[in-house]
Amino acid sequence: MAGLLGVGAALGLVGKADAGVLDNWGYLNIENDLNSQARSVSVIRDIEYIPGVTDGYDSNIDHTAFDQPNLYPNCYSDIPGYHLWDDIRVNDSTALYDIKLGFEGVLSSPTSNWLKFRLSNGGTFGNLPIYLQKKDSQGNLTGPIYDVKDIINNHSGTLNLDNVPDKTYSQWTPYASYALDIGGNTIPEPATLALLGLGAASLIAGGRKRKRAE
Repeated sequence: MAGLLGVGAALGLVGKADAGVLDNWGYLNIENDLNSQARSVSVIRDIEYIPGVTDGYDSNIDHTAFDQPNLYPNCYSDIPGYHLWDDIRVNDSTALYDIKLGFEGVLSSPTSNWLKFRLSNGGTFGNLPIYLQKKDSQGNLTGPIYDVKDIINNHSGTLNLDNVPDKTYSQWTPYASYALDIGGNTIPEPATLALLGLGAASLIAGGRKRKRAE
């Protein structure tokens, strides 16, 4: 297969699919900014171009994460046995993405951090809603539900998170975990909008409801 051009190279998929096909895929880039550094993960949907793509690890196309330098964040999609920076799944997948946030090193004081969301120009997952919700240490969904498309369209793509406490961190022991739902199959439609910029816990009670796409 020919190497990808442009955005495909940036995603680490060089040599793994025909040039230009990502323009027809839906993909979402999620960047974690912490300690004046950033790291991102891309969740991608294959549309009929690569046979055999699954929701699990596909060695011919998924891009595995690797160790980050000291004092750097990490952001990856966690699937059984693998950490991925590019997680490519079938177009009609209904499975949640398990997005992990990590850090390598010591934070000497509570540190602000945020997520930055970007959708590809050519693929926006159609009219499917994209929701995000935090997971607790037992893996249960908890706290506010965020409409990612609303964050992109109305809040410059930025979701401010709670400060990360001061202590020593290992990047493969995440300090936070989020479920990403493309299609609203598990996470319900948010009833309120986040007051982004005031922290993850700030919500407008009874705010405008966003109509679910058909």
